[in-house]
Amino acid sequence: MGILGSAEVVECSASDLVGQYVGQTGPKTKKLLEKALGKVLFVDEAYRLSQGHFAQEAIDELVGLITHPTFKSKLIIILAGYEQDMNNLMSVNTGLSSRFPDQVVFTNMRAGDCLQVVLKELTKKKIRFPELEDESSAVYGEMEALVGDLTSLPNWGNARDMMTLSKELISKALLLDSNTGAEIQLAGAAALEILKKMVADRERRSNIPFKPHAKQRFPEQTFTKEPPPPPKISTVEATTVSAANPEISSRSSTPSSQVSRGTATRGRGRGGAANRQAVQETQRDPGVSDAVWNALQVAIKVEEEAERNARKAINSLEQSIAAHLKNEETQKAELDKLQQKEAEAKDADARAVILREREKARVKEQAARRAREKAAAELRERREEKRKEEKAQQKLRQLGVCPVGFRWIKMGDGYRCSGGSHFVSASQLI
Repeated sequence: MGILGSAEVVECSASDLVGQYVGQTGPKTKKLLEKALGKVLFVDEAYRLSQGHFAQEAIDELVGLITHPTFKSKLIIILAGYEQDMNNLMSVNTGLSSRFPDQVVFTNMRAGDCLQVVLKELTKKKIRFPELEDESSAVYGEMEALVGDLTSLPNWGNARDMMTLSKELISKALLLDSNTGAEIQLAGAAALEILKKMVADRERRSNIPFKPHAKQRFPEQTFTKEPPPPPKISTVEATTVSAANPEISSRSSTPSSQVSRGTATRGRGRGGAANRQAVQETQRDPGVSDAVWNALQVAIKVEEEAERNARKAINSLEQSIAAHLKNEETQKAELDKLQQKEAEAKDADARAVILREREKARVKEQAARRAREKAAAELRERREEKRKEEKAQQKLRQLGVCPVGFRWIKMGDGYRCSGGSHFVSASQLI
C-alpha cells in the first residue's frame, strides 16, 4: 500500500517495554520503537502494561513517543489482548485511546464451527466419529450445547481449546482400540465424558458451579391393564385451554383427547343459576386424577404466559440492540469528525479542547457498545433457552411415550403430555 518502508513485523510482549528498575523503562521503550521504524510493531498481551508502576511508566513513554516527530506517522503500532483487559488498559492514560482510534474485535467461533475443527483433527488421524458427522444426532446436539457452555466462559480459547479437546479424543480412541492398522471409531459416550469433564474443569477455574449432564436414558412407560373409567369433570374446576396453543388445539380431533365447547353449570352456590357460564373443557385421558388434571391446566396457563413474556423480551432486546448500535455509530462518527478537527487545528489550546471532547465521545461510544454487547448476550441466552426447549419437545416426540403426539408441558421436575396420562422426568430426557 506504500504506507510503510518495510513489510516486516517486529513482535514483542509487554515485558519488552517495561524495565526492572527506575529509569530503565523509558530508554527500553524508545529503543524498541526505533527498531520498528518503518515497520509494524506488534505488542502482544499489551493489557499487562496496565499492571505495576514501571508498566505505567511504559504507557506514559509510549504516549509521548507516538506523537514525537521522530516516530509520528513512521510506523504502525498494534496493541493486542483480550477485549475487556484492553478496555481497562485504554482507561489508564487518557491520551492512549485517542492515539489508538482503530479497534479490531475478533468474535468467538460458533459451537458448530468448533465441532468442525474437532472433526477435521479426528479425520487427519483416521478416527471416525459418526455421531459428530451427523448434525441431527443426539450426541452432536449435546456436544454443541456443551461447547456453547465453554464459549460463555471468560477463559474460552476458541480453536485452541478445540485442538486440546481433539488431542484428548484421539488419545481416548487409541486407548480403546489397539488396532492401529485400520480406521478407528470413537464412541459418542466416551467423547461426551471427555467434553463434560473439560467444561466442569473450566467452570471450576472460573468459580462457576457446574451443572452435570446426566447420562441419556430412555423413559419406561408404566400403565395398568384395565384403566379405570375417567372421573366426571367438575365444570368449575376445568380450566380454559387457550387457543393460542396451536399444538394442543390442532390435534383436538384425536379421539383420546378432544376439545369441546358448551355451556356447563355449577351446583348450588352464591348466585345459583346466575353463575352459569360457558367454559372450554378438555377431556382428559382415562385414569388421570382431578389433582393431576387441574395442576396440568395451571401449568399450561403458566407456560403460555411465559412464552408471551419471552417473545416480548426478545422483541425488546432486539430493539434495544438496534438503538445502542445506532448510538454507537453516532459516537464513532463524532470521533472521526473530532479527529479531523484536531488534525486541522493549529492552536495548542484548541487541540486540547478538541481532545477533551474526543475523550467524552469515546467514553459514550464505549458505554453504548457495552450496553449493546450486554443486550446481545442476554438475547443469545433467551434464544438458547428457546432452542433447548424446542430440542426437548422434539426429543419427547421421538421417544413416542405419548402415542397421540400431544405437546408436552413442564410440570415439576419433568414433562407431562397435555392429555395428562404420560410423564417423563427431566433426568430421563437428558
